[in-house]
Amino acid sequence: MAKWNHTRNKPKFIVNQAFLYTIMLGLVSISYALIVVGLTLVFQKFTDAQNPLVIAIAVFIIAIAFFPLRQVLERGLHRLFYRSQASYQNELQALSIELTKMLTPAEIARILCDHIQQSIFPEFVYVYLHDEEEGIFYPAAGGIAGASTEVVFPEDAMLVQILSEQESVLLDHNHFPASLASDQSRIRLIGCNLFIALPSRNNQLPNGWLAINRDVNQTPFTEPQVNFLQTISRQGAIAIERSMVVTHLEHRLTEMDVLGRISEGVNITLELNDILELIYYQTTQIVPADDFMVQLFDEDTGSFMNLFVVENNQRNEQKEIRILQSPSSPAMRILSTGNTIHTSAFSESFGVTTDGNLFHWIGTPLKSRDATIGVLSLGSRDAEVVYTQTHQKLLESIAGQAAGAIVKTRLIEETNQRAGQFSALNDVAQQLSATFNLTFLLKMVIEKAEEMLNAEAGSLLLFDDDRQELIFKVVTGPVASKLENRPLEKGPSIAWRAVDEKTSVINNATNNSTAWDKTVDQSTGFSTQSMLAAPLITQGQAIGVIEMVNKRDGQPFNTTDQEILEALSAQAAIAIENARLYTQTDEALTARVEDLSIMQNIDRELNASLDIRTAMRITLDHALKRSHADAAFIGSYLQDDQQIRVMASEGYQKDHFLTANEVIDISAFTTMTRVIDNAQPESVLIRNPIEALLSSAKRQTVIPITREQAVIGVLVLEQYNEHPVADEIMGFLNRLSDHASIAIYNAELYSQVQDANVAKSEFVSFVSHELKNPMTSIKGYTDLLLANAVGPITDPQKNFLQTIRSNVERMDMLVSDLSDVSRIEAGRLKLDFNAVDLRVTLDEVIRAQTAMLDAKQQQLVVEIPEDLPKIWVDRFRVAQILTNLISNANKYSPDQGAILCTAQARTNVWDQHGAPQVVHIQVKDTGMGIAPEDQRRIFQKFFRTEGAKASDVPGTGLGLNITKNLVEMQGGQIWFESELGKGTIFHVTLPIAS
Repeated sequence: MAKWNHTRNKPKFIVNQAFLYTIMLGLVSISYALIVVGLTLVFQKFTDAQNPLVIAIAVFIIAIAFFPLRQVLERGLHRLFYRSQASYQNELQALSIELTKMLTPAEIARILCDHIQQSIFPEFVYVYLHDEEEGIFYPAAGGIAGASTEVVFPEDAMLVQILSEQESVLLDHNHFPASLASDQSRIRLIGCNLFIALPSRNNQLPNGWLAINRDVNQTPFTEPQVNFLQTISRQGAIAIERSMVVTHLEHRLTEMDVLGRISEGVNITLELNDILELIYYQTTQIVPADDFMVQLFDEDTGSFMNLFVVENNQRNEQKEIRILQSPSSPAMRILSTGNTIHTSAFSESFGVTTDGNLFHWIGTPLKSRDATIGVLSLGSRDAEVVYTQTHQKLLESIAGQAAGAIVKTRLIEETNQRAGQFSALNDVAQQLSATFNLTFLLKMVIEKAEEMLNAEAGSLLLFDDDRQELIFKVVTGPVASKLENRPLEKGPSIAWRAVDEKTSVINNATNNSTAWDKTVDQSTGFSTQSMLAAPLITQGQAIGVIEMVNKRDGQPFNTTDQEILEALSAQAAIAIENARLYTQTDEALTARVEDLSIMQNIDRELNASLDIRTAMRITLDHALKRSHADAAFIGSYLQDDQQIRVMASEGYQKDHFLTANEVIDISAFTTMTRVIDNAQPESVLIRNPIEALLSSAKRQTVIPITREQAVIGVLVLEQYNEHPVADEIMGFLNRLSDHASIAIYNAELYSQVQDANVAKSEFVSFVSHELKNPMTSIKGYTDLLLANAVGPITDPQKNFLQTIRSNVERMDMLVSDLSDVSRIEAGRLKLDFNAVDLRVTLDEVIRAQTAMLDAKQQQLVVEIPEDLPKIWVDRFRVAQILTNLISNANKYSPDQGAILCTAQARTNVWDQHGAPQVVHIQVKDTGMGIAPEDQRRIFQKFFRTEGAKASDVPGTGLGLNITKNLVEMQGGQIWFESELGKGTIFHVTLPIAS
């Protein structure tokens, strides 16, 4: 290693000074001559060069002009023959002034390079600075034409050790010292032979050094130059150390400010996305990064999920909330080690292909309570960016805060979500208990489950005991229409696993699961990524299952989701079972009500017709309709002959055509015989074809029709299949036979009554006809006697004859009324309808009643409009109606009483089924009126009020009955209004002729 020689530089210094003064002497002489010539030209005469005044002026001018000239000349010579000590002092002063500014180490290094270049003119110079974080010395400034080099020195380099012990090192490349052999290649690369340390006050290692090559003239470094360089290095070292301290403090303040902002944001922000945005923005303020990522680990699925992704300074939301399945990812390695990983070659280190060139990468675990919940990582696409230990520590601090923020927001979200879910569960429980509509209930359960779990689709399947299959009852989502009411056969599906094991099942990787049946997805085109299934269990039995498919945010189903669905399925199972029981009960009640309604209709139909054959046909039709039998017949049982007479049949046309009144011998039919003997219904399989009236029939059902423990008939139904007759149908048929027996019995009674009534009518008609002739003779002879046809008669005789005549007239009236009643009841009263003028008919009636009205001095008032339309009636019977009403008014009104008869054309508001337009007739009297208790019986045959009997008014009690029948037979109605002691108003409507 070379040492400094102070004596060998003296000759060069003497030559330098001699050359300077020689030049100065020559310049002074020339200047003096020029001054003299100038003065001569000014004053137009030669000035004596020896003149003291001229000399003084010249000296004064030369002194003023040559002082700065000398400085410039001296500086130039020093640049040529090295600087002088004074010039170095000037450089140091200028350097000191520049270094007083707030500069970065790199700027200080550049200034040092500039001053060295201007002072000693090296070929090139480097300023190496210490990087404590990387543990290296790197060129901060200098090089050829301002270029830098990539050559760095580690802290344990021998050059560093030597510069730590001595201030400078001068090397001879031809005789390289052995102590620097390990650094020889680096030193030769930078081509420098002089190294001046930048000493450090607080560290054993220097702050750096100056690396300088030979000067441009290849002359050795002089002592002033070395002293100058050492002084510069000291000043530069102080400035660099001060700048490093300031820079470090600034960085620390920036870092503390960033950490403070993150901490503050974490504490006041509840939205996780906003927190992650804040962390990203603040982190990249102190750690350079192009990529930034936050990933969370899911213990349930054993995979990572991207929570926040920034690539090349752009947020990529498409990659967020996505599950990563690769176990060899960098995040997995950090999770397994629990330590920060730092690499400068990302793709090579992890074998991961990235968009663009991602060079430097650092990832640190997100830890909460000693548990790693995820990974925070960032990377740079700039090859010159290097992540240091400081960056790593900062990132670890930020990751700690990020982990706490994530845990806090997730707890808040989970709490809010759980509160919302419990609230929703409460609402669901209330709604489930408020309805028994099974369809609505199933749909509501799926909709609520989908809402609470944020699922993309859902389905509810119920177990079918008969088919031993799960049936899709309610399906939501894109393929709902393709799945509803489809069966899910037993197989390797999650739904069947939940039903068989009676426990909920989570599968967040259905594509990789052998227990997942892909046939449903293949048939619908839907992609199932994750699924949660919970069985519907009631009374220890699984009655179905609820499935939730794919969360909308892409996250997997977790244990919280599982608990929620289990709670919902438990409530839903109870509600579904209650709804089923209610539905079954309601269906049973509905069926019972329907049966009762049907029976009521059957009773109405049966009672509407008292014909026994009609009753039999109605019974047969309803039996076939309800039982769906292929053929049936109903017949009456002839006990004496042990036979059945067919009353009605259906379905035997192709095989055995049963006609009405056909007689069947039951001895050949054991089932019919047994039913008739036991009076109990039976439904049996037909073993012997001869026992069936329907060929190829497989089942026969026989229902007895009983009356007072005795079988009066049978209902036989036959079918081609062997299916048993349901209990509810057998019950219906039994009830039908009971109602039919009553109807049949009533029909028989009615038939007997009809026969008796016909006999009565015939008798009355016969008696009336037979009485007419004697009464006519009696009346005729009585009239002859009263007319003195056989001689005069006495007054007593006349009175007797008048009594006879009056009683004959009453008898004639009675016989006539009885004849009318008999013909009406027998349906033999014939009417001759025509358009009749009511006014003309009423005039005829009034003329016939004039004698009776005059006898009691009664006034009859008639109010009929001239334009009254004609009525469509039987003229003779209308006259009979008016006669009965006016006669009654006359009989039951006192002497000198008033009778009012009116008629008007009116819209028929009294009978919606009658003629739309009618003539409304009123007959009003001022008689005794009708007592309220007698009013309901006023139209009955032979009824007379107590008032009529007490007043000894003659009558048969048939007039109003006949009048009512005649009015109704002509399409009209009759009613009355009456108040005891004040009179009565009779109303009659008759249709207008159209």
